[in-house]
Amino acid sequence: CATLLTDIDNTLYDFVDFHAPAFRAMVHILSKELKLPESVITLDFKSLFQKLGTVDYQYLIRQLSCTQHLQSDQLKRLETYGRIGFDKAKRKRLLPYPGVLETLKQFHYGGVVIVVVTNAPYYHAVRRLQDIGILQYCSGIVAWEGREPPSNDPEALARYEKVKRFAHKSLDFLETFESRLSKPSSHPFMMLKPFLDSNLPVFALGDSIKKDLIPATTISAKT
Repeated sequence: CATLLTDIDNTLYDFVDFHAPAFRAMVHILSKELKLPESVITLDFKSLFQKLGTVDYQYLIRQLSCTQHLQSDQLKRLETYGRIGFDKAKRKRLLPYPGVLETLKQFHYGGVVIVVVTNAPYYHAVRRLQDIGILQYCSGIVAWEGREPPSNDPEALARYEKVKRFAHKSLDFLETFESRLSKPSSHPFMMLKPFLDSNLPVFALGDSIKKDLIPATTISAKT
């Protein structure tokens, strides 16, 4: 039938609409627990985002300057509270755009091969697609490898590996790339070549002409 290559953030759902409230909920909890103004914690996060080059990293709290004085048990509790607050708000706000779920379901059962190509870390991409009910219609994911959890946190490493195993079990393939090779590089699309059926037309969908559509044309996708 055809192959559909699709971005996810701001293409299948509104990233800001769920991430901003979830972030604010987390900051509110941290402010209460650390007894610091929310503005101070927000600035601390901002500096960290600039250093890491992403807001999509789940182990931020332990790297904040305002948490460096905490004992390990205190830090663990704070991370748990922060994650619960973030996830609670995310569940309320992370929703596919109207019609997306129904359309992809129809495509899937109509024989369209759906592949996600995203700059989001695969860890988050898999979880978000599962949360909004779309992962079951996807054949593969090409995503940023992301940043691995701290080596001194066995529980975090276990969660990280669990998502990877789940993805490999649920998908025909999962391919990851380094940050320097993220879109608008054509590399994520070139990685798909071994998995594409040359007899099927390829279509690409995204919210950015520069990051999604132009690089997709390198594999002759219709955008």
